[in-house]
Order: sequence, then C-alpha cells, then structure tokens
Amino acid sequence: MTTTINPYCTVTTGTINTISGDKLLANDTTGTADTFGGKSYQYWGIRVYWVSSTGTKTEITSGTAVAITNASNWAGTGATLGTSTWSCPSTSVSDTNSIIEVDVYTGTTSPPTTLAQVFITPQLTGITNIDASTWTIDWYIYYVIVAHVDIYYYFCWGGTVAGVQCNSAVTNIQYKTGTAVIKQLLLTGVGL
Repeated sequence: MTTTINPYCTVTTGTINTISGDKLLANDTTGTADTFGGKSYQYWGIRVYWVSSTGTKTEITSGTAVAITNASNWAGTGATLGTSTWSCPSTSVSDTNSIIEVDVYTGTTSPPTTLAQVFITPQLTGITNIDASTWTIDWYIYYVIVAHVDIYYYFCWGGTVAGVQCNSAVTNIQYKTGTAVIKQLLLTGVGL
C-alpha cells in the first residue's frame, strides 16, 4: 500500500528512534513560531535520511543539501512563502519501524552547510520503501535589515511571526508499507 503524507514542520519536540528534533506532523502547531537565521543566510536546503528503530541513519540525499532556495529572490520583511522541490529517489527501507529525518541547512553560499533544524516523522509502521516522488518544501522566511546594510534571513515554522502563520511543510512524501509483513507471513505461516 502506498501512503502519501504532507507534514508540517511543527514546534512539537520529541525523540524517536534515538533522534531528537521537531516533529513533522499532519496538523501544524499554533502560537509563536520557532525561527533560525543569521547574517546573509539566504540559501536554504535539506538533507534527508531514513532512520532505523535503533538509530542507524541512511542518507537518501547525496551528502549535500538539495531543494535549495535563494531567499534573497523572494523573501520579504514579513514572513513570506517560497517553495523548492527535490526528486526523491526510490529507496528500500529494511526496518519497518523507521522514521524519515529531514535536516534543514542554511548558509551564505550554495549548497548551504550550516545545520539549522532537525525534523522527524513519527515511526512509519510497516514502511518498506520510500517511493520516488517530487517533494515540495514550503519555506516561510523573512529578512531584517540591520544598520541599513546587513541583511539577516530567518526561517520560521510551527506558529506565527508578526501575525503570519508560518506553515512551513514538506509535501508529497510517499512510502510503501506491508510488503515485508506479507513476505514474513508467507514464509513462516504465522498469522495465516
């Protein structure tokens, strides 16, 4: 069975499969948003992993940030929505209690290399494969000009900034479940 999720970057924290971070959930949180940023941090991107129940991380991206956006091209002085995409490859998952970890990176150059925030899904029970699909990253970013010269960019998620709900999200994550369970039933006869 194929499942598609479109989780929001929330401010709900937790530790799952030994990884601590903010949770990627179906419903966004409200209240005051979390933010991360810095001087000239105009480039933003992600690295993606699947993480086994024992905490073993397997990177799906190729060691550098993908879905990179240059916020200087679209961000405003108020929280502004921008998007970027990444073609996720089909990836076999050997632990059916795994999670997906999405790490946000930022920096003054591309690809960005400064870790901004770790986001984690709940355990995706029964997962056997992360399917090939085009993920869309919804970024809410704003900038502040300091001393009329320096520009500081801030990524915000999970709440409001100056009255704007920052619904940053990762959409169109697709994965399969069930195949490994069915194979085990056929091999052992348990549950039949």
